[in-house]
Formats: sequence, structure tokens, C-alpha cells
Amino acid sequence: MSLLQIVLALLLAFIGMVILAPIYISLLQRLGFGKQIRTDGPEAHYGKAGTPTMGGMLVVAVVLFLAMAMRIEDAATLTPMLTLMGVGILGAIDDFVNVRTGIGMRGRWKLVWQTAVAILAAFYIWRHFDLTGINIPFLGQFEVAPLLLI
Repeated sequence: MSLLQIVLALLLAFIGMVILAPIYISLLQRLGFGKQIRTDGPEAHYGKAGTPTMGGMLVVAVVLFLAMAMRIEDAATLTPMLTLMGVGILGAIDDFVNVRTGIGMRGRWKLVWQTAVAILAAFYIWRHFDLTGINIPFLGQFEVAPLLLI
């Protein structure tokens, strides 16, 4: 993927979000997908009651739509896209449960599932791209392959 294609994709994603966000927020409000605030929480949070949730689904949908429209097929791009889908689905489930019950998923379970998605993505990247280190700008290359065994 060239730099021009990347910039074009980012620009299209931004424009898509600007156009679709107000429509999507209105739809969420009409469907009743508003934040439920627990009464045992801080009073400052009471003002958030009814704020639409599940906004992340629009971000995921726009990114995936553009990836398909631009026919991005290389594994180096699809892997982060699938990871985005995984955590996006997790966020949608959490928001949906929160809207219906007012509680949402417990933090520990969100962390467990996020960790599972991250481990699957890291394992796939490690096995298919033969990456053994990370490059941190101005600091250099750091080998992380031994840490993968932990």
C-alpha cells in the first residue's frame, strides 16, 4: 500500500465519520441505546445518563468498509483489521449488556477477553511475519522473542 493510498483511506474514513456520525447517533438515541448510570456511582456521572453508547461500532464499520472497498487483501493489513473487529465486538457486547442491564461486563472479564484477542493477534503476527523484535524510534530495536514464551 502506497503512502498516497494510506492518506486517501484516512481522509475517506474521516469524511465518512463526519457524515455518518450524526445519523448514527440519532439512530442510537431512537433505539434507546443510551448509557445507564448506576446510582451507587459518583453524582458527576448522572449527567451522562442517556448518552448514546456503541459509537465504536461506527468506527469499526467505516474502517472495515474502506478496507473492503480498497480491496486490501494483504495479511499485514488484515491482521490488525481482524483484531479491531475482535475488540469492537467485545465493546459492542459490553455496551449492549450495559444498556439492557445497567451494569455491563465486569472489568475482569473485559480484560480477559481483550487479552485473549491480543494474544491471538500477537501469536498470528509472530508465526506468520517472523517478527522477533520491535523498533522504538530514537531508542532502537528491542528483541521481544524470549518474552513470547511467557
